[in-house]
Amino acid sequence: MNKKITAIVSVLLCFISLFCIACHNTQSTKPQITTSESAEATVSEKTDGPSSSQTADETKGTSSKTSSASSALTSSSAKNKTTKAASTKKAETNSTKKSETTAETTSKATTQSTVKCTVTIECKTILEHMDNLKKGHESFVPENGIILSEYAVTLKNGQSVYDALKTACSDNNIKIKETSSKYSTYIIGFNEIDEKDCGSSSGWLYFVNGSSPNMSSKKYIVKNNDKIVFSYTV
Repeated sequence: MNKKITAIVSVLLCFISLFCIACHNTQSTKPQITTSESAEATVSEKTDGPSSSQTADETKGTSSKTSSASSALTSSSAKNKTTKAASTKKAETNSTKKSETTAETTSKATTQSTVKCTVTIECKTILEHMDNLKKGHESFVPENGIILSEYAVTLKNGQSVYDALKTACSDNNIKIKETSSKYSTYIIGFNEIDEKDCGSSSGWLYFVNGSSPNMSSKKYIVKNNDKIVFSYTV
């Protein structure tokens, strides 16, 4: 009986020994991390760390540059708008000044104290009808039919054609024959050349810039640069 127990115990011990040997061999074949590999891993981790930091810095730098570019673009746009606004304001100011100058010039022209005109007196039509001229008046008719040629007169603003005629005749010693009423003044003749001297329908008419006004010469107000002509008609 004791021998059997001893034999069983011996077998169990053998199995236990074999099991221990097998476990030891398994542990021996497991990969070991060497000191060198551990160091490389540490270096790798350290290297990876700064690389990530550098990437973040680069990203931050790029973002900063983009922000700066955007700010510069915004500043340039604002500057352009300011310049454009200044140019527009300057143009408007110049336009306003020009308008004011034009208005002032117009006002001065309207309210100027004097006006200038010319006065002409002619009887050329008589030269073509000398046979009808009243006897003894031939010597009063100029050879060219012109008694006064484009004489320049300066008047006060608001004066009439009659005023211009009186000034011109006074300056050139031309005799005027006229008749007046409370309504108008009628010119009968100049230097003895009177109405009806060259036919029953002959007489004097006046023209301003080529047109015959339908009013007395005393009522027609002279404007600057008017050309006044008293002409004898038959």
